[in-house]
Amino acid sequence: LIKEIHNRIPKASINILSNGIRFENTEYAARFAQTLKKNDIVDIPLYSDIDSIHNSIVRTKTFYKTINGIYNLAKHNIKIGIRIVVHKMNYQRLPEFSEFIYSNFPFVYHIAFMQMEPIGNASEFLNELWIDPFDYNNELENAVLNLHYRDLNVSIYNTQLCILPEKL
Repeated sequence: LIKEIHNRIPKASINILSNGIRFENTEYAARFAQTLKKNDIVDIPLYSDIDSIHNSIVRTKTFYKTINGIYNLAKHNIKIGIRIVVHKMNYQRLPEFSEFIYSNFPFVYHIAFMQMEPIGNASEFLNELWIDPFDYNNELENAVLNLHYRDLNVSIYNTQLCILPEKL
């Protein structure tokens, strides 16, 4: 599919959202990397810097598979984005999570902190997951600025500007 998109629209930049698990397989990651062009990006969600928290959120033991997948893509100079959906189960560790990202993935192309959208599977577990975005502003500000001051490309998605701290 990726090759076909590039054949039909040669100037297209493709942004792929993946859980990253399949890229744990080094041969698969290498074959996949051959289909991409330099402007294509693979965005991979991480939910915590702690394996048990990440695994609890995704409801399967995939933390280390995802981490290995990120490293395998990086070996092929793929542009990698990390997406962090912020909710009740992970907001308290956002500053530590940003430190984890900086320490382990300083090569990533982009980091996005995303307000949770109450759709899909999230809607089923809304009571467990939902937190008002205003209530995690301090943690978000610390995390975003920690990465920003270290010259990493960081963004905030799906959040109303009027509730963000002025620095953000």
